[in-house]
This record gives sequence, C-alpha cells and structure tokens, in this order.
Amino acid sequence: MNHREAVKDIIHQLPECRKDFREIKTSSSASSVIRLLTNRIRENIRSGNRPQIFKSLSEVNRLYLLGDLALKNAIENTFVYSLDTLTFACESGVRKIIFSKLSQPLQLIYLKQVYKSGL
Repeated sequence: MNHREAVKDIIHQLPECRKDFREIKTSSSASSVIRLLTNRIRENIRSGNRPQIFKSLSEVNRLYLLGDLALKNAIENTFVYSLDTLTFACESGVRKIIFSKLSQPLQLIYLKQVYKSGL
C-alpha cells in the first residue's frame, strides 16, 4: 500500500479524518499522511477520546503491516518518534494501554529508538 492508498484506507477506517485529509494533494508524501494521522491521534489523546485513540492506533498498525517502504519509514520516523510527546501528559495507566495497543514490530522500533537515544 502506498501513501495514496493509505489516505483512502484511513478515510474508510476513520471517517472523522475525512476533513483533515481533504487537503492532501495527490503529490503528497507518506510523511505528510502520517504526520496528519499523528496529529489526529494527538488531538484524541488530549481530549481523552479512548475509542478513537484505539481505532487510530489500530490503523497505524495496519498501515505499518501493509504499507510500502516509504509508508513504513514515515511511521517509524514520524509516529513512533513522537510517541513520547504524544503520551507525555497521559496518566501512566492510559500510557500503558496506548503502548499495549501497538503491534509488536512498532513496540520494538520504539524501544530501539529509546535505547539509541540513551534515554
């Protein structure tokens, strides 16, 4: 799945994102698609909309599993990289739930990034 197909899939799985993705041009990149999805997840975390958070995380897992290399790199470099800032203000219980909803490969990539940075 490339980033254009990913936009269609995101809109199908998360119809409330339709307005956000209306601005995406056909020449957009995988990074811009994942950035928009990450921003949507950030908004849902701030508002405490757990069902929407879980649906969005499920979609990230799906995109990572089915996505092409560009989409996978965008997820690793945009979404996974921003997980700490996304979950910083969460209660520890909510943060644990969010991390438990990530697929095993994304959890491993997150751990690699954390250990690589020396945190």
